[in-house]
Amino acid sequence: MMARGVCCGVLGVVLLLSSGCTVQKMGEARAQGPSREDALQALSRIGVAGASQSAGFGAGMSLGKVLRQGVTSPHVMLEVPNMMFFRDPHGEGARQIDKLLQNNPTMTIAVDYLFWFVYGNKSEGARIEDLQRGFDYLERLPGPLFVGDIPDMQGAWEAMLPASAIPPPAELDRCNDLIYAWAAKHGRVSVIPLAEYVAAIKAETPVSIGRQTRVYTMKQVLNGDRLHGNKLGQVLLAALCIDAIQRHFAVLGSTELVLDVDVLRQRVLSPASASSEVGGRAQGR
Repeated sequence: MMARGVCCGVLGVVLLLSSGCTVQKMGEARAQGPSREDALQALSRIGVAGASQSAGFGAGMSLGKVLRQGVTSPHVMLEVPNMMFFRDPHGEGARQIDKLLQNNPTMTIAVDYLFWFVYGNKSEGARIEDLQRGFDYLERLPGPLFVGDIPDMQGAWEAMLPASAIPPPAELDRCNDLIYAWAAKHGRVSVIPLAEYVAAIKAETPVSIGRQTRVYTMKQVLNGDRLHGNKLGQVLLAALCIDAIQRHFAVLGSTELVLDVDVLRQRVLSPASASSEVGGRAQGR
């Protein structure tokens, strides 16, 4: 899937990388945030939109499946990610929003939704124009919206992600600036700072997620394509999303969300996890 102030209303996540890299960028909780009743209502129908990582490519489990183990209050998970998002970002992006709207989401997590609006063999002008259209699609959704910024995936396996499809660093920074500026205009939008998270993994600097601060390596978190997260990577991505939710809804805590990465990992990888889900699953595909 760098130090910027997070636009809160969310991957955001205000995660501190202790060696100076700030991954927690959700900002401080508002003095008067949503009530607990409002927060639980928002958790009741969680939409998940996005590309291959959200769909579970390389992890063997979708982001929604992991999130179902991380949200312990009653809920339904509405999953519409597609591994083939890159083939037609506009068509697929619009279709996913349509599918979610048919199922009445109360919040949406779109952590890798914007990735292919920025990546691809195209000019900077085209990247910016595509990104703006991505914003337009997302704005159709109701309720809190958690989106990821765009990480620098240089070094990915060329057969999976050609170098020509990777934006130059300056263009990537400008696109991320646009994401944060867009989120700042919408109090219900938070940004999950994937760019800093991925940079920390590459640099092997400590990452604070939930209640743990650890160093993770690319070999631990990513598959051999150096692009998609493995099982641990998917758990960490979900933990970033859960942190974002908790920071948006400060009234929520360990009663409603699994805030410990180790506990989340155990719940996800446990053989009993499939039969212990809270709520249900409704796929829009």
